[in-house]
Formats: sequence, structure tokens, C-alpha cells
Amino acid sequence: MFSGIIETRGEIVATYNKHNGRVLNIAYKKNPSEKELPVTNIPVTNVPITNIPVTKKPASATKNYSNASHHKEAITSTTSPPHNKRAIAITKIGASIAINGVCTTVTEFDPTTFTCFVSNQTLEITNLKTLKKGTIVNLESSLTYGAKVDGHLIYGHIDDTIALKNKIDLKDTWILQFAIKPKHNRYLILKGPVALNGISLTIYNITCDLLEVMIIPHTYFHTNLQFLTENEEVNIEFDTLPKYIEKLLPQQT
Repeated sequence: MFSGIIETRGEIVATYNKHNGRVLNIAYKKNPSEKELPVTNIPVTNVPITNIPVTKKPASATKNYSNASHHKEAITSTTSPPHNKRAIAITKIGASIAINGVCTTVTEFDPTTFTCFVSNQTLEITNLKTLKKGTIVNLESSLTYGAKVDGHLIYGHIDDTIALKNKIDLKDTWILQFAIKPKHNRYLILKGPVALNGISLTIYNITCDLLEVMIIPHTYFHTNLQFLTENEEVNIEFDTLPKYIEKLLPQQT
């Protein structure tokens, strides 16, 4: 179980197929390559999904965040401590580590890297199938019972993937807009919790097939959300409570 507060970023060192799945080797303590924010053509004035009402944003705020120098300053500023000072501690084989929100089991580790095996079933439903050497991933170690929970309870069991459709720069915050399937809308409520790539977030706006979340600088620069490009998929895990309620209620015909 996890809280959705990303402890550090990792970098894929190697990945290869084995048996009925894939092995991932991830650097988790040495400083991963700091990538400049991709300069993309993601539109910021219109949502590229038809007939969807979206909360209006100030005209002055509709500007793509593509200033690479600003990005590098934010990463190395005193408010963003060096990566290796935020590293997770892996102490045993069998430990649970969330990779982009996916609960995995450590099969090997050393002071700078760890290895895990991901089944084909997990690969099929998550974005782990797209990982390649150099990809930056979010990492979080499992919770200790009795410890403070700063985000919300996350199991690491991904429900689906959703694609980024728009990124709006509001100078000191970002609004990310994702396309969602109508059947998933019932699990999402305004100001409710949702986990994207393992990050505990609050729903900023929700329509029948669009999800909006607002990202603060700390979250943006300490996770891999900063590297997202148009149509790139993230893992989504819905809050467990509505799924249990749906299971218990009589099925409507």
C-alpha cells in the first residue's frame, strides 16, 4: 500500500523480456539524467476534444511551458533538493516499490539500482510496457502501518491508462487535461482523489470524458509529469471506496 507521495524519480537502466513478462532494472539513487522539458505543440487555448465543457482559464494563462532554462533552474534550486538526497531506501528482496504507481516486488538490488519482474497482465493494462532505457519513472516505497499518510491510500493496482490531451501553463501551476472513458466517470468526483502515475492528486474538473488536475511546482518538478507529451499515457488508479460501493449495490438493469 502507498500514499501517492513520490519519494524520488528513477531511470530505466535496462529492460528485457523473460518468461511471461518483462524484467526492469532501475537506477534509484544516482542522479538520473535531467531532461529538459520537451517543446511540444500541445494546444493550450482549446481542448482538442469536441463538445466538452471546460473551466475557462484567463487569457494570460494560456501559454505552453517550454522554457528549458526555467525548468533547469527549478530542478537545481534550493527548494528542489538534489535527487540523491530524496532517494528511497531499499533494504531487502521482496520489498514493494511503486513504479509509476504500479506495485512491484524487488527481486534484486544494490546501492544504486534494483530489479523487478512485471507480468504480461500488468504490462497490458499499464504504461510500463512503453518503458525503455533512459525513461524517467516515479518511485515510492510501501507504507508502514501507523505512519502518517500525506496523500491518500493507493494499492498500486492500476485500473487503466489515460492520455494527455492538453497542458495549460498558469505561470506557477499547470493544469493537465486527460481523456477518460465514459465508463470510468462514475469513479471520479470533483475535488475527490485520483492517482496518476502513482501521484496522489485532487480532481480539479471532471466531465463525461475529460479529467483535469492542477499541478503545483513541487509536484511538477519532482515527478515525471514535467516530461509528459501530447497523447502520452499515464497510469490511473481510482479510489477504492466507490468500487466497493458499486459492488455492494444491486445491479441496475
